[in-house]
Amino acid sequence: MKIGIVGAGNVGASAAYLLAIQRLAGEIALVDIAADLAKARAIDISQAACVFDLAVRVSGGADYAALADADIVVITAGLARKAGQSRDELASANAAIVANAARETAKYAPNSVIIVVTNPLDLMTFVAFKASGFEAERVVGMAGELDSARLKFEIREASGEAISNLNSVACIGLHGEGMVFPEQTISNLISQASQARLCDEGCKRPLDPSKETIRDLARTEFSGFDISNLNEIKLRAQNGGAKIVSLAGSSAFYAPAAGIVKTCLALGSEEGERLCCCVVADGVAMGREAIVAKGGVKRILTSNLNSAEEAQMRANKAKICAQISNLKL
Repeated sequence: MKIGIVGAGNVGASAAYLLAIQRLAGEIALVDIAADLAKARAIDISQAACVFDLAVRVSGGADYAALADADIVVITAGLARKAGQSRDELASANAAIVANAARETAKYAPNSVIIVVTNPLDLMTFVAFKASGFEAERVVGMAGELDSARLKFEIREASGEAISNLNSVACIGLHGEGMVFPEQTISNLISQASQARLCDEGCKRPLDPSKETIRDLARTEFSGFDISNLNEIKLRAQNGGAKIVSLAGSSAFYAPAAGIVKTCLALGSEEGERLCCCVVADGVAMGREAIVAKGGVKRILTSNLNSAEEAQMRANKAKICAQISNLKL
């Protein structure tokens, strides 16, 4: 499989390194307006691959022709978010960058699937969809898996629960402050962890979450998790990226790179995988649960939302529609 990455900054280079070391691609092409940076990163990653005797070929440069015949093209290029800057403030400048990258991708890799990582993620996913002319299922935004990981991290930190007990969660909606964390997700996590603990103890009693509230479950079986802190935990997860920016002065890149790799894994699979990702549907691009496999998005799934969460999703849709209407592509 050949994977092209537009943008050889921290996110793009980290993703290329992970893809190479995990043997997910036989060929990786890094493209960046800073040609020497892309070349340097390509050489560095190639040498790292040689440490493990891996045959992957990594190239770097400024010419989009390097994307020729790529199966997947990841767009990470764009201006990084600065401390105190919202994702929305990046929109105008990054839209032009992403649109150009999408058009060049369509020119040199017309059969590829595009993964968008540039912020503001949901809007940039729509920009790539329009500029590339690709079918909606061949343009995916990588954010939901990152948001889900941040929620899992905060729950683990708050509860002390083993990460193996925290199955994937369904963080949907707009990336960033518009993330929607369905309460059913928390219920499922608690019940799964509790069930596993009970079975470890000899299955003392069956657990029936349908007859117990989340608060009951947390109090009786998930003692390390204080349900009263749920809103605070959600807020910390929503601000997970901003916290890194405030501490380091630059955006996160290891976790986003991991999200890219997970999406590439799904796109390389015939069977497919259930992912939280940004998809284009009903005239907007927004985070949903979907089945992603070779060729792109196969099916958008329906999430189990309560009335407040449905209202938040409607508000998200209205917000992204307004942003789209202001776009000049």
